[in-house]
Amino acid sequence: MPFARSLDSLGCAVLGLDSHGAIRYANQRLLSWTGYAFEELAGRSVACLAPPELDEILDKELRAVDQGDLRARLTILRRKDSTTFPVIVLPQHQRYDEPEAFHCAVVIDLACMQTAKPANLPHTAGLRSSLARITRELEALALLADAASPASSTTSVLDHPRLASLSPREREVVSHLLRGLRVGTIARTLHISPHTVRNHLKAIFQKVGVSSQDELARVVDMLRTANA
Repeated sequence: MPFARSLDSLGCAVLGLDSHGAIRYANQRLLSWTGYAFEELAGRSVACLAPPELDEILDKELRAVDQGDLRARLTILRRKDSTTFPVIVLPQHQRYDEPEAFHCAVVIDLACMQTAKPANLPHTAGLRSSLARITRELEALALLADAASPASSTTSVLDHPRLASLSPREREVVSHLLRGLRVGTIARTLHISPHTVRNHLKAIFQKVGVSSQDELARVVDMLRTANA
């Protein structure tokens, strides 16, 4: 059918999952990127496309999408030969005539960003803030891909004397915050209430001497630059 052929010709991958996270659709782009035939993926858990160490994170993110959190994710896909590559996943949560929910995701290979055409955007404060957030998220992705490295920039920044008074839980909150996660997502990730996350943020702001999440991010960026 023309629509299916259009999906196969897209420059990005399209993945369809049922409500249990089993793969029900994959366009040709995803198959070519991962090295699988569709028959090898159909009915399998989407976890087969992720490194084993991300199983727990993947499960949490699928639940978050099911609850309506449709923000883009930076993550890693695993090919059939077990090599990996970084991607951006744009999730959707659909219901058709069937009683079950259906998850659909558009996947963008970050290698494609090398050929992206820059846009002539105005250098506004809002744009700088967005670019800084994207930079932090990309750094978090790099940390995820090399989690065993002791030279983690976020870890070294959190060890800075200005942040030394933060408790272990407050450090976790800061780490997730710098990845661009919102209060609700941080709460689900840490298995605490949003109210508790906000209380941690208040304590963090007081200890660091800031009054907002953006200001905290700027301070951490400054400390990271000073450590470089």
